[in-house]
Amino acid sequence: MPNCSSSIARNRADAQEFSLVTSDPRAEDAKRMIRFGRSCVTISRRLAGMRMRIRVPTSLYRGVVLEKNGGEAAPLYRLRLDHPDADLCVPLFEAGDSVEIIAEWTAWADFFDLPRLLGTAAGSCAAFDAKIGSVALGAARPDRKRGRAVVTRRARFLTRRKMGVSPSAPG
Repeated sequence: MPNCSSSIARNRADAQEFSLVTSDPRAEDAKRMIRFGRSCVTISRRLAGMRMRIRVPTSLYRGVVLEKNGGEAAPLYRLRLDHPDADLCVPLFEAGDSVEIIAEWTAWADFFDLPRLLGTAAGSCAAFDAKIGSVALGAARPDRKRGRAVVTRRARFLTRRKMGVSPSAPG
């Protein structure tokens, strides 16, 4: 499991790539090398005598999940990059200090431009941020043309036209 040496909050000054070695019980040497880039995550390990390297775009990850383990007296906070496939979930950081973990959580989410998620006791994730990057999430607004939200509005080209005056009938 990663420790404080993988801190992105302390080392992120213009960094484009990070690497981390974590434990992997299925790998031959019981470890895997993970390289983090802004656009992809590369997971390398040896399995059954073969070198294996998987490159996953960061857009396929759901977000950066914060989980709390342990009791109230000595909590252990863990961050992970969450993917629908459990084998591609990546542990990022762990700490006992809530201030440090919040800084790391924000820094990793900003680095990948992914939302911050809270891990629940049931193992699922709940959204903490209502945004992805600088885009706010929420209910979609109805399309003005299809939803006919503004039916009484005149078309733009009609607003420039003036009402014509009909010629008076000779009489």
